[in-house]
Amino acid sequence: MPVLRAFITFGTRPEAIKMAPIMDECRRRAGQIEAIVCLSGQHHQLLSQVTDYFNIRADVDLALMRPGQSPAELTARCLAQLDRELARIRPDCLVVDGGRPGRILAPRPAGACRSGPANGQPAGSLA
Repeated sequence: MPVLRAFITFGTRPEAIKMAPIMDECRRRAGQIEAIVCLSGQHHQLLSQVTDYFNIRADVDLALMRPGQSPAELTARCLAQLDRELARIRPDCLVVDGGRPGRILAPRPAGACRSGPANGQPAGSLA
C-alpha cells in the first residue's frame, strides 16, 4: 500500500492544540502516513509553546507575518505561498482546522493534491 502524503497546515496556538491528536496518529501510522507540517508563521512565539510540548516539527514555514499588513494582504500572501508549496510537495490530501481560515483556504489549493480534491476535516479527526 502506498504511503499517504498528508499536508497538515496551521498557524495559531489553538489550531496546533486541535491538530496535535492528528499528528500523534500520523506518527503512530508512520508506515502508512507521511505528515508534512506547514506553519503559517502567524504567531511563532505562542505557537512554539505548543509545538515544543507536543514535539511537532515543521517541514514548511510560510513566515507570513509582516508589520502593518492588512488581513487582505495576509490572505493573499498565504494563498500564493500555499499554492507554491503544494505544487512543490504534491501531497495526497490537505488537512486544515475546521475554523474560518481553514474553510477559506482548503478549497483554493485542491488541484494541487495528487489524488483529488482537498478535504477540510474537523480538527481532531483523521479519516
